[in-house]
Amino acid sequence: MIFSRWAQVMMRFERAMYRDPDQDLNKLWWDLVEEYQFVKRPPGRNAPDWAAKIHIAQYPCYYHNYMFGGLAASQILGACEPDGRASQPDGGILVCRKSGSGNRAEGADLPAGCVSPMERAPEAGDRRRTHRKILCRAVLRELRRKCMDDPDVLSSVSERYIVLVLSVGAYDPDYVDAFYGPERFRNEAKERMLKLEEILGEARATLDEIRAVPRSSGDKMRRLRRRYLERQLESLITRVEMLQGRRLTFDEESEALYDARAPIYPATFFQTILDELGRLLPGRFRP
Repeated sequence: MIFSRWAQVMMRFERAMYRDPDQDLNKLWWDLVEEYQFVKRPPGRNAPDWAAKIHIAQYPCYYHNYMFGGLAASQILGACEPDGRASQPDGGILVCRKSGSGNRAEGADLPAGCVSPMERAPEAGDRRRTHRKILCRAVLRELRRKCMDDPDVLSSVSERYIVLVLSVGAYDPDYVDAFYGPERFRNEAKERMLKLEEILGEARATLDEIRAVPRSSGDKMRRLRRRYLERQLESLITRVEMLQGRRLTFDEESEALYDARAPIYPATFFQTILDELGRLLPGRFRP
């Protein structure tokens, strides 16, 4: 709830700024802070405090995604773990209560002999809550089936990769933006306290292991997991080497860390865009 108020400030400020960039943005910022965060502006304050928020310049029109992500995660957690416990061990969604032909609920065929919990939730509110539980448990069951219960090398590599990333975070505080996974991974990273050279050695060995998996093996999801883990390990290795002193050009670094290389355009390309922006957004900030 606290974060939701901050998200409102960011989202509404950007919306108003793009609607009217010539208005007093300093005043707009503090008007919103006072309205949604209940923080009073300092007496006589008239400074571009909004410009200190990196998202406005580098990641515009994005902050609402944090709120949506938090809402989705909270809904899944609330629907699947209402009593603080994990979902059913077997990932089951249905409760077998009677014999007979299969039923159909919300587009999903139910096995014979099972009844949908929807049938045991007569009230509209109960039906909605039960529906959310069905969907959330189905999502978790599918994720576990494809990832967590996968006995092959990809799951083993995934867990080792998590620990390696958390280990790098001990040397680079900006490397791990946030971690909400099982505490056992964080605890393992803290207990082992790997040196950079040890991280590098384990990452290279793990990368060799993942590269031994044929690129064409398995279904599409498995091939995507393999490619993702390979690329992420390559990026991690590069970051550790940089922490050890390796120097790269801008293009080399962006490609090694983010798998992207910025295109090169002549100045006329950008001038055309600036001219179009000036036409669409007239005012004193016109380029």
